[in-house]
Amino acid sequence: FIEADAKVIPNPIFADNMVLQQNAQVAFWGEAKAGAKVKITPSWSRKSVRVQADADGKWFTRLATPSAGGPYEILLEDGEKTRISNVLIGEVWLCSGQSNMEMPVKGWPGQPIAGSADYILGADAQLPVRHCYVKRETALSVRDKCTATWTENTPEGVAESSAYAYFFARKLNEMLDVPVGVINVSWGGSSIQAWMSRELLEREFAGEVDLKAYEL
Repeated sequence: FIEADAKVIPNPIFADNMVLQQNAQVAFWGEAKAGAKVKITPSWSRKSVRVQADADGKWFTRLATPSAGGPYEILLEDGEKTRISNVLIGEVWLCSGQSNMEMPVKGWPGQPIAGSADYILGADAQLPVRHCYVKRETALSVRDKCTATWTENTPEGVAESSAYAYFFARKLNEMLDVPVGVINVSWGGSSIQAWMSRELLEREFAGEVDLKAYEL
């Protein structure tokens, strides 16, 4: 949750129920008042990280994460507080692709997934498998902000999760015995070119790809 009138706002992908990669220097960014000094204190560490927002109110830092575990919380302060709760540390995977990655555990109308009802009805939040859905948006330049929601292993959360990503995450959790988070950015029917920059396409695939979309 974000406490009332908080001024420090992390990027929406950093939210309650999230999973962060273990044993890593995790990129962590957000917004505050221009020039504000932000203190970030993760509960897995005795040390706070301090960073200053730029003239546009944007800040960026990295958090050193421990081995798998949790739940933890992250406290952000600039005079007022923002708290991110129920954070797990483990393995994080980005899941992209077309409709075969997008299809949820509950299936689509007329396209059920065999046995999925048992997984949905038997879902238990104690299983440390989390799913993050990133809202679809298009852009012709890199953005530093997105709309995202993390869900626990509850019936509601499992039903809406990418089936491919969810069963992959369950298997990985079973094999490694660590929390697993999957970030779902799939979009049915999208082309691989849509995930590449114009500069890359021009350099590696000159004359092979129609670049009209980049001229909007």
